[in-house]
Amino acid sequence: MNERPKLKIKKTAWEYVLDGIGLLAFLASLFYIFYMWSVLPVEIPIHFDVHNEPNGWGSRGVLFIIPAINLPMWVGMLFLDQYPHKHNYIWLTEENVYCQYHNSILLANVMRNQFIIFFSLVSWMTVDLARGGDPPLGRTALISFAVMLATMVFFTYRSYRIR
Repeated sequence: MNERPKLKIKKTAWEYVLDGIGLLAFLASLFYIFYMWSVLPVEIPIHFDVHNEPNGWGSRGVLFIIPAINLPMWVGMLFLDQYPHKHNYIWLTEENVYCQYHNSILLANVMRNQFIIFFSLVSWMTVDLARGGDPPLGRTALISFAVMLATMVFFTYRSYRIR
């Protein structure tokens, strides 16, 4: 296929639900930062070693860096849904173009919402750690990356199946 067709793929209810969950997680973490602001120490841990021990410290204002990156990243990935003909495909044919586009859009949707949920969890746990808690940052990161990898494998396999 030399010229990829530009198709309008309607967003499914499932995609709206995932976006809602992702945005809710983002807003909840932002609200939590504002809510806990007055009880946070002026200096908080911002970097951790492999044993979840803080080895870098900074101003509590650093807590806003993750949301400041998270939301524009989510919005940018949202725009990818509108251009499935620009995505990378291995098994694209005229017969399967709609299914491949839809699969790719759904992959982008799931991944962007996994990212926003993961970084919202990191924000939440950083606030808890600054307050003296012991959240499982390392385990959460490992599980999150495993889930994201499994998502990519699943959608790649699904793309192979619909070729």
